[in-house]
Amino acid sequence: MSWGRTVPPIVDDEQVEFFRQNGYLKVEGFVSDEELNRLQEETMALVDYGLAEFRDEPGYYYAPSETGEGVVLSRIDFITGRCDSCKWLIGHPDLLRMVERISGKDFLSIGDAMVVKVPGEGAQVTWHRDHGSAWAGTPQNYNVDIYLDDAPEETCLWAIPGSNLWPDEKAAPFQRKDCVPSEVPEAVPMLMKAGDVILHDARLIHGSPRTSSESIRRTFYCWFYSLKALEPFDGTPGYQAKRRRALHQCIEARKKSPYTAGEVPFEYRAEVPGATLDGPDVSHIYTEHGYWDPARVLPTSGTKR
Repeated sequence: MSWGRTVPPIVDDEQVEFFRQNGYLKVEGFVSDEELNRLQEETMALVDYGLAEFRDEPGYYYAPSETGEGVVLSRIDFITGRCDSCKWLIGHPDLLRMVERISGKDFLSIGDAMVVKVPGEGAQVTWHRDHGSAWAGTPQNYNVDIYLDDAPEETCLWAIPGSNLWPDEKAAPFQRKDCVPSEVPEAVPMLMKAGDVILHDARLIHGSPRTSSESIRRTFYCWFYSLKALEPFDGTPGYQAKRRRALHQCIEARKKSPYTAGEVPFEYRAEVPGATLDGPDVSHIYTEHGYWDPARVLPTSGTKR
């Protein structure tokens, strides 16, 4: 289908190359004020629900409190199934064109989550890679991190530029260690404003320290993976077909949102064997999503670096 006009790229060749070499790329002012306001309102309701009491249900995660007994809310998974504004944002045509520019047309969104630094006691996220070097090569596997609040140095993500190219043995000493940026001279702060977006490679070493800031920091993470990179990995039956249909449903939901004036809808062209757009909505229930286990990668897959 043609929409009758050419849409300029969101990121250019220089930015794509920077991303490939450094493992991250910042795009400022991506989300409009109107859309951001609704995202903040709807996600705050989810946070308040998680803070009111401990929620022993799929998707709500808590970290041990450092200031006393109990736990602190740290993460909510699959929030596109919990709030309309998040579903609309995943279907944002400019966001998906940016992904397509980096990954090519054959990509999937394999999930989403919101990481929360609650006021007074933001939980630490230790230094880590989302995946190891078995995922090396291009197209890259990465997260699109959409900031719903400002992230100054006190609450921001820290990353080690270029660590996405490191072999596993070089990255291993950092994995799951306390995130203390002052002890890692090469680490840089990812300073963000609400509405900014940062892409980060799944192999980039990153983390964030514990914080006592009285400001909340919510970050909406969307995980994008190329079909090529997923070929060697096992998943539950029908996984890719469901994830393709889920993203298509987000695109269709976007068309009915209040933010479509002047937008050219995204034409999602990923070719997934056996996939169909027919069928019920894909929910945020975990059994609908399956899993990808790097430990089960085939011996011949990937490009080691």
